Amino acid sequence: MAIVSYSKKFVFIHIPKCGGTSIETEWERHKVAGDIVLRSDGIDRHERQMRTHGLSQHARLEQMAQKMPSLGTFETCTVVRSPLRIVESYYKYGLTQVLWAATIAFQHFPERHQSLGESARYVRDKVASGDTSSLPSFVSTLNAGAIKEAMLSTSFDDYLERVCDQRWQRYLRAYTSNGTADVAVRTVLKLEEPITIRKYFRVHYFRDFTLQHSNRSSPHDECVWSEPMRRRYNELTEAEHRIFGYDITD
Repeated sequence: MAIVSYSKKFVFIHIPKCGGTSIETEWERHKVAGDIVLRSDGIDRHERQMRTHGLSQHARLEQMAQKMPSLGTFETCTVVRSPLRIVESYYKYGLTQVLWAATIAFQHFPERHQSLGESARYVRDKVASGDTSSLPSFVSTLNAGAIKEAMLSTSFDDYLERVCDQRWQRYLRAYTSNGTADVAVRTVLKLEEPITIRKYFRVHYFRDFTLQHSNRSSPHDECVWSEPMRRRYNELTEAEHRIFGYDITD
């Protein structure tokens, strides 16, 4: 989701895999006339929002500016996250997509699969063949198909090898920059600092603002980085670490 509030003169840019859903869910609880919470829960709603507002759930600052000539008079805010944690989150989310699709297939076609594991292999084989017709479109498009690659991976190491490329180099800046400055969004908050996030929204918008972050990733899907792979990704994301104030040794 993303937030466009004409009542508060506020825009929230939702960077994928940076915990924005919890903020938008809470805003939706308080919203009044003139507030728009962009969501992608369902193809029909997504297409309706695109027709009405010309914006999607993960619209970038530059896209917002094109659709909102008055954006310069709005407070703009986003939440960022440690670059390597973003990579992990994409991998874990891909696993949940495999499990979701496998569960649906197992429930609807029990005669085809003897177990959920067999159903998961069936889903992976379909994705590997290029058939993603039963999956949300963002699986193939978001961050150059990073979720799709996670669905095809046999392990976290395999995933890191598949996506070790330039897609992470300007990941955060692509959402926060308008092309004239590295960080053009006025307020940049860190997911790792929930107290600061709550304080910001309570002081400026809602005194009873709360955070109820729901992590869809399975807790057992631990991501263990080898030192060579960590170095490779730290090199790819060095500028992102520096600009957004993250320790590259993390």
